[in-house]
Amino acid sequence: MPQMAPMPWLSLQALFVGALFITMAFLYFSKGFFASCTAKSGLGSVSWPW
Repeated sequence: MPQMAPMPWLSLQALFVGALFITMAFLYFSKGFFASCTAKSGLGSVSWPW
């Protein structure tokens, strides 16, 4: 049983890191998407929080 303990923790940690990476990539691309949309609609002067 002690040998099986590290496996779920490692998979959980890898899943968490993967989800964090996907979230960061999604935020990065959505930031560029919103920036291009605001530039097209003429709202480029709006200061976004990021």
